[in-house]
Formats: sequence, structure tokens, C-alpha cells
Amino acid sequence: MRLLGLDLKPARSGIAMNYDADTGEERLSVTAVGEALTPLHTQIRVLERAILHRVISHRPDVAFIEGTFSRAGGSDYGQHAAHFAVTHVLWARGVPWVDVSPGVLKIWATGSGSLRGDTKVTKGEVIAAVIGRYGPLLSIPAVDDECDAVALMSLGAYVYGHPLLPDVQAPAVRGRAAAALRKTKGVKIPALPGVSDPWTDPWAS
Repeated sequence: MRLLGLDLKPARSGIAMNYDADTGEERLSVTAVGEALTPLHTQIRVLERAILHRVISHRPDVAFIEGTFSRAGGSDYGQHAAHFAVTHVLWARGVPWVDVSPGVLKIWATGSGSLRGDTKVTKGEVIAAVIGRYGPLLSIPAVDDECDAVALMSLGAYVYGHPLLPDVQAPAVRGRAAAALRKTKGVKIPALPGVSDPWTDPWAS
């Protein structure tokens, strides 16, 4: 099973994979792509091409993507543009994707999904948790884009019954995150031929 974990931002996006983009062989990797300080259309084009290369070379089975959201008083046009551009590439190539809310991603990584107040989970806490857990498997830069991408990919692996690591430390936490993902309104988990799926009736509306 080939998985993509995508943390999408116009200027810099994290991409985690469990296969080699050039050979298709099984290999965990994480990288970032982006052209900061360039016009938004240039940033989106760079991102589209990077994803298209990974999709055309060796088609992934599914992508797990941090979903978009809007902040009060904030402009998230670029974020939505990046999400649409990438999901359009995936759609055009027949690759299903799963949108993961920021709260679910934080629960998966740290055990807490708090998004505000004194208990808000910080980027630094997510970075530390992801590197602490998955650092022994691959070299992860201490940057939120790459760490979020690794967390998304590892969540996908867990959902399909192929966790990157055995759950010996906090199985209840990761199970709670997966359950929250399943209950998220509008989220559908695609059934993949030949891949085990612990959830019944995937894609049910």
C-alpha cells in the first residue's frame, strides 16, 4: 500500500511517503517543497508539479491531507487554493484522499486536540511528539510542515491496519484519534482493493 501524507501550504508544503517517488520501492521519506517569496500562482504551480510527479511515477493508493479551515478575521485564500489544486491533481488521476482536521491531527500526534487557550497544542509540541515517536524510522527535520506530513502518513497507515510502529505506549490515544477521524462529518475512508481495513462499510454516506 502506497501512502502520501500532505501538509499543504502555498509557500512550503510537507510531503511524507512510504514509497520511493522514483523507484516505487518501499521506503519512508519526508521532504518539503515550495517557493516562498514568489507570487501565489507560482507557489501553487510548484506544489502541483511536485505532487503530480509523485502521483504519475508510482500512483499512491490514498493521500491523507490536513484539511483547510478559516480563522476569524484571517485570510486563508492561499491555503484553500493549495488544497484545491492538489486535490484536483489527485482527483484527475483517480487517487482518493482523506481530509484530517487539525484537531484530529493533534490528538494523533500528542494525545490532545486542544486548539485554543492555555491548553492549546503548540507546533513545538507536535514536532517533539512526531520526532520522538517516528524519528528512529526516518530522519525528520524539526519543522512543522514535515512533522505534520509524517503524522498524516502514519495515521493513514494505522487506519488501514499497517501501523508504522506497534502501539505499546499510547494505543488508546491513537485509537481515539482514529475514531474521531471516522466520526468527522463529511470524511469518508476509501476501501482499497487488497488492503485490510478495520472499519466496516467504508465510503458509506
